[in-house]
Amino acid sequence: MTELTPAELQKLTQAELIAIILDDQRIDASLPIERDKYGNSIRQLQRTKDAYGKVVEERVIRWTYYDAEEGIVDEIIVEDDKEQLVVKHHIDGRQPTAVKRLIAELTPIPLER
Repeated sequence: MTELTPAELQKLTQAELIAIILDDQRIDASLPIERDKYGNSIRQLQRTKDAYGKVVEERVIRWTYYDAEEGIVDEIIVEDDKEQLVVKHHIDGRQPTAVKRLIAELTPIPLER
C-alpha cells in the first residue's frame, strides 16, 4: 500500500483497503476440535479465508497418541489437498521429526490395461 500513488489510493474501495490491511487471509477459529473420551484433540478442520470470507484453503489436522489416557502424543498429521506433513513425537527424549510428502505420492495410481 505504501507503494501506491495518492491517485491509486483514492481509487481503492473500502473492501479492497480492508483486504490489504488484513493481509488477505485469516484462519477461521470458530471450527470445533474433535476430542476423544480423555479430552485429547483428535481431529480439526482448519479453514483459511480471505478478507471477503471466501475459503482459500482447507486443512485437516489429526492427532494420534502413544497413550491417550495420559495424553502422550505420537503423531500430528496435517493434510491439505496437495501435501501431508507428519510430525512424529518420540518418548525417548529425542526431538520431534517432520516428514512432508505430496499427496500424489501417497495415493496409489491404478495401472491401465
